[in-house]
Amino acid sequence: MGCPRLLLAGDCSVFSGRVPLAERSHGRTAFRSHRLIAWLAERRASVRIMFFMLSRIVTKLRQEGVGSVANAARRKFQIWWYSPKIEISPTRLTLKRFGTRYGGWTVLETASLRGSKIVSCGAGEDISFDVSIAGELGCSVVVVDPTPRAVEHVTSVIQRVSQGRPGDLGCGHRGSQSVGNYDLSNVFPGQIVFVERAIWSKREVVRFFAPQDARHVSHSIVNIQHGQRLDQPDGYIDVPAVTLQDILEENDIEQLEVLKLDIEGAEISVLRDVIEKGIRPKQLLVEFDGLLFPSTKTRTDIKFTDSILREAGYNCYHRDGQANFLYALRAEVAKWERAVDQLF
Repeated sequence: MGCPRLLLAGDCSVFSGRVPLAERSHGRTAFRSHRLIAWLAERRASVRIMFFMLSRIVTKLRQEGVGSVANAARRKFQIWWYSPKIEISPTRLTLKRFGTRYGGWTVLETASLRGSKIVSCGAGEDISFDVSIAGELGCSVVVVDPTPRAVEHVTSVIQRVSQGRPGDLGCGHRGSQSVGNYDLSNVFPGQIVFVERAIWSKREVVRFFAPQDARHVSHSIVNIQHGQRLDQPDGYIDVPAVTLQDILEENDIEQLEVLKLDIEGAEISVLRDVIEKGIRPKQLLVEFDGLLFPSTKTRTDIKFTDSILREAGYNCYHRDGQANFLYALRAEVAKWERAVDQLF
């Protein structure tokens, strides 16, 4: 028998086993909503990054206009296009970072690092790496930088070492730290030594070119920003330059544990000189500044430098951001890993 007319006007589906159309639509909508929520939950980090990037773009558009965003996008593409592939080797050793987000560096945490000798070239106004590793591990650090503002900054920090004052490092402004921010409570007089000269591939007087933006600190022997000309007398200063070998001899360093090079493009020539002279720091922290000013030449230079480091016994074990790399001697890493394995 069919449904009575009264029920047909109402809800015959109750008897026929069918869900009403309105309920079916509501159920599908709820199901899709739950799926969307689950999908978003699984990708919360990606979504946060996406919204953060969008907010950055919107802010930049408001502040600087469409042209600035286009220029930034073009620069990102150039960096990606000209960036050479540098192989990162795995390691069972712990990677540890010392210093602030801007001025910090990552090293391999090894037993030989404690109380060791470090040469840190390129200081600017953030020596948080040098102060942190000296305070935590008792390392002796030779800081090298003839930049006028760096000279004032590092000298002021060293003068405060004898006071042993604790501090609280902030993020600073584009790498500029207040002298009072450094925690010097575990740093002792003589532990940080300052060399007011440039490191280079030979001993000579060099022209140290100022950055394009006067607010920035770092000068460059190779004029990496191409912002200054020789006919601009205020665009550079003349400074004495020495080699790494000179620095080691003057400071009685026989075994160099870590060499840090943040020297605005001069790292290519310095590293070649270091390798040619047979100097082998156990760890190399190097910023390849050419990656930030991309071109075919910089890509070729960096690839070649990476190859000579590998031929000299180094592998790359970590990359920080776009341009900071950690190299270490393969034989030393293997020895350190065996020592770690014996503990377990």
